[in-house]
Amino acid sequence: MLANRKLYKKHFFAFQILLVVLGSLICFLWGKSYALGFFLGSILMFIANVVFLLRLFLRKSQYHPMKEVCILYACEFAKLVLVAIGTVLIAIYIQPKFLPYIIGLLVLQLAMWFMPLFMKLTHLK
Repeated sequence: MLANRKLYKKHFFAFQILLVVLGSLICFLWGKSYALGFFLGSILMFIANVVFLLRLFLRKSQYHPMKEVCILYACEFAKLVLVAIGTVLIAIYIQPKFLPYIIGLLVLQLAMWFMPLFMKLTHLK
């Protein structure tokens, strides 16, 4: 399924970093605490997206479709666990404003919807 797809990693990560910086600057208009909340949420989701995308970086061969789906769900589960644990730790130790924090999480999660724009079809050898 995904073995014949190549992700333009640098472009996709640059797009996500652009969203982090732009969103933090926009939230800075309301104050430093709002910008910090957005920044923490978006950076946590960026790290979770990297964990999810490690699957695309590591494999080089075609797997059985059922195995692909299982790996996809395992990566998504790891991403959700990372976000949940990170959110609890940030809530306990940093205590940011949570509306911009949640918006930061959502903006970077929605960036994953644009991932197909950063992919191209390759031929297997």
